Amino acid sequence: MHRYSEDGHDTGVSAYTFDDHSITVLFNEGWYYLYDEEKPGSRHIRKMKELAKQGSGLSTYISRYVRENYHKKWRSE
Repeated sequence: MHRYSEDGHDTGVSAYTFDDHSITVLFNEGWYYLYDEEKPGSRHIRKMKELAKQGSGLSTYISRYVRENYHKKWRSE
């Protein structure tokens, strides 16, 4: 996973990883969320990847546009 940073700004995202068809986001609470082309769709996946690479705005985008529309959620044990 790649460390996510918002240049010292408070964010809910710790890290992320992605491939051609999905993005997995690790939130500070320890929950992993998988977002893919099925949920929430390729348009959102493209935008989330862009924001992840920029290191800014990912958490806000998810809370504003994606919310609970994820494919899978789990916690690392």
